[in-house]
Amino acid sequence: MTNLLTTLAFGAGLAVAATSASAVTISGTQPTLSIGDNFLVELSTDSKGPHTYTGTTLSFTATEDLRVNTSWTENPDAGIVVEASVSGGTPVVYDIVPSPAAFTQVLLSGQTYDFAFSGDVMGFTNIDIIFDVTAVPVAPAAAFLLSGLGAFGVARRKKKA
Repeated sequence: MTNLLTTLAFGAGLAVAATSASAVTISGTQPTLSIGDNFLVELSTDSKGPHTYTGTTLSFTATEDLRVNTSWTENPDAGIVVEASVSGGTPVVYDIVPSPAAFTQVLLSGQTYDFAFSGDVMGFTNIDIIFDVTAVPVAPAAAFLLSGLGAFGVARRKKKA
């Protein structure tokens, strides 16, 4: 009987802990990304716990072809994991530890950039994610390639005439 009561008490404690996990607060987000955007998204929890980042997502849609430079810091390093994917493609998993960390992603117009967070923490945690959006760089070689192809076209046209 004592074992049954101990098991029931332990199960009730787990149920209360599971239901009292607080949500993550998200601030600074925006639905679209455009060239020139530079903004901070902050994910944070209060000093109580436990907190779960699992199920927390951010989603952005590109308004034009662009490159997104993303960097983050996590305070304190709590081991939160970020899964980033573009328009339902294969997700790339980033462990936020060690913090700070960074990565770059190229998006085409209309593509969606999704972030899914996972991990549980006790106490205060704060994740700052900085998005710096720039134009997709065109290699200088592309200009040389086009001029070279144009020169071949001109030469071929002169040869036929």
